[in-house]
Amino acid sequence: MHIQSREECNWLRERIEELPNQQLSKEEKITLFNRLCKNESFTNFLKNKFSTSKRFGIEGCDAMISGLDALVDRAVDHKVERVVFGMPHRGRLNTLAEVIGKKYEEILCEFQENLNIEREGWGNTGDVKYHLGTTTDKKYPNGHVIRLSMLPNPSHLEAIDPLIQGKTRASQDYLKDFERNK
Repeated sequence: MHIQSREECNWLRERIEELPNQQLSKEEKITLFNRLCKNESFTNFLKNKFSTSKRFGIEGCDAMISGLDALVDRAVDHKVERVVFGMPHRGRLNTLAEVIGKKYEEILCEFQENLNIEREGWGNTGDVKYHLGTTTDKKYPNGHVIRLSMLPNPSHLEAIDPLIQGKTRASQDYLKDFERNK
């Protein structure tokens, strides 16, 4: 994308390209390593166990998934109450499991097309497993509970953006969050 305004270009460069080098603590490095390992292990398990099923791995987005998990942790630090996600297929199953907290049992049952388990999420839509979404409440050690939602995503990926905006606005109205920061 070309930006003609030098001022706008410099503003973006300062905030994106010239970030200060942040040093991670030993605990942060271990947390990041564990997240990356869980993502890789889950993807390898699905690849080996369901080799003939269509699925999208994490190739190219493994760091993004760990980053989303860190983003949710940061949102909890700021007392955010709800986060609404929407995303394409690649890395979606890992994001559902690792970031949103959808149970592995549910994901595996969907692969086996055994949807007779009790579901609190979106229900049985009959859609393929990498289109499905869920909503969970994730409790953190500090006692804060955050509601995480991944919207179902049909093959028409561009259709998800207005849905995310609509769900987010509806949640803000429901919570009476007129400052739009919860």
